[in-house]
Amino acid sequence: MGRKVQNQPEAEKKTNKDKVIDIRLGIFFDGTSNNKLNIFEYRNPEQYQSRWTKKYHEFKRWTSISYKSDFSNVAKLSDFYQQEKKDNEYFGAIYIEGIATAPREKDTDPGGFDDYMAAATGMGELGINGKVERACQKIIEKIQYLLRNRGNSETVEIKTLKLDVFGFSRGAAAARRFVSCIEKPSGERIRHRGRYPSYYDVCLRDVLKKKGKSLPPVNRIQPCFLGLFDTVSSYGLNFKDDVKELTLGVSKPEMVVQLVAADEYRKNFALTRIKTANGKSKELILPGEHCDIGGSHNDGVQEKTVLKQEKTIVHHNMVQTLPAIYNGYKTLEQLLEEGWINSKDEKIRVVSNKYSVIPLLLMIKFQQNLFVENLFDKNNVDDIEILQNLKERIDRIENNPLYQFKCTVPEQIKPLFQKDDADFMLLKNIRHRYLHLSAGGGLVNSPAKNNIRLIIDDSK
Repeated sequence: MGRKVQNQPEAEKKTNKDKVIDIRLGIFFDGTSNNKLNIFEYRNPEQYQSRWTKKYHEFKRWTSISYKSDFSNVAKLSDFYQQEKKDNEYFGAIYIEGIATAPREKDTDPGGFDDYMAAATGMGELGINGKVERACQKIIEKIQYLLRNRGNSETVEIKTLKLDVFGFSRGAAAARRFVSCIEKPSGERIRHRGRYPSYYDVCLRDVLKKKGKSLPPVNRIQPCFLGLFDTVSSYGLNFKDDVKELTLGVSKPEMVVQLVAADEYRKNFALTRIKTANGKSKELILPGEHCDIGGSHNDGVQEKTVLKQEKTIVHHNMVQTLPAIYNGYKTLEQLLEEGWINSKDEKIRVVSNKYSVIPLLLMIKFQQNLFVENLFDKNNVDDIEILQNLKERIDRIENNPLYQFKCTVPEQIKPLFQKDDADFMLLKNIRHRYLHLSAGGGLVNSPAKNNIRLIIDDSK
């Protein structure tokens, strides 16, 4: 006769169950020259300076553009990510300040100066690889914090580390870089060349092994969601090899969503697509330029209709007339017909930043359970009827798109509406007050050839 098997006591079962936990973290990579702590400091300077350092901090805030913008959508999302424990799953949020902006040891420390070389190239300690390395270190610190505050000193096993990763602009490139290197480093990661080269620690698994020795082992790391606001990598001097150098493929997350700016066409703002994502993923093209989608425009920005006046040059008895250059490098007729200006005599238009709430709300629709309800208290368009109408239209965009990627050479974004269609008229009515034109000339904001955005295929 066999031995009788005794059932495990319920108290012991519960104890064993409590020793196995999951951790779910939201990682938020802000865009180039976007830094929510710098913005807060700019708006509350008295909290970060003494009378001895007042002039220094005024100079810093005057010379560094990251202090003067508005909060990006990534910055806003980072403040409302779920923090409450659910069963045996612990939550936390990690905000990574934008490329070219200096980190702080503590949130209450004064900020530093922006790095203009990192802003130009995406390289260096404050570049894409530097921010990915910082994210890996901050993850260790967050896990340590969550374990310390469990209220239970017993050793635990981390069954799954789940990651929801968000990024805007170059921050979206950093988010993709981070996800692609979770288990194994790849791509360009040299920090210093020479006889004894060193490398950026971009692989989370390696960093956990090297620097997380005080942590219990993490059995599995799962990238659950990757939310991208208009990926722009612009890495180094040759942007065409960024997919390989930064390993920008997105095949690992369970779901990828990218929101694309239909009206962005600056030369240095090539879009990287998400063709390597799995079948559940979405790539949705929305009206607006880069920061209309990702946020960070200040409210009430003024845009001139004429960027450069018509000019006549006399040289060696030859007369040459240089035509006027208009906003967005469009013709005056285009600006009027598409709704960017209300009349040919309009010299300046004032643009609200309220539209960027709509892409934010669309993004969280795919992972609404990860964000707390009071996110919607300030992030809504309930009091602006014309934006309510546009939001209702964009809420249907998955099944009824406004734009498409056209398989031309080069690939282009094309509208699916015709002149005088309902969609055309809806957009025409909101452009003047709510959508920006980013192509304004100069080194950073020059337009691409024929105002056609360069689109990079991440599968090649």
